[in-house]
Amino acid sequence: MNSSADLCIDGLRILVVASQATLRSQLADLFESSGWIVDTVSTGEVAIQRIAEQTPDLIVLDAVLADIEGRLTCQLIQQMEGMQAVPVIFLTEPNDAATVAAAFAGG
Repeated sequence: MNSSADLCIDGLRILVVASQATLRSQLADLFESSGWIVDTVSTGEVAIQRIAEQTPDLIVLDAVLADIEGRLTCQLIQQMEGMQAVPVIFLTEPNDAATVAAAFAGG
């Protein structure tokens, strides 16, 4: 069985982009306990600004954001220099097949 120690990624940077403060906090706690350096933001626009300042090693992106749809945010991030190789994990409702398909199509 995997423990959080098995998932330790000391020093790597993750950007969590989610509208809900509770979700951002829970994900930050989870990733920080595994050694990640975590930055959290609530909008796509702020995510793009933060990425321009500091390139993350991984992005966790909510598909539904208050300002820019998650899929479009991902496309804008992918267009930024050096961001094509950074993995993006989308968060979405488990039964929302259309959003999942759009996320894959977006990059």
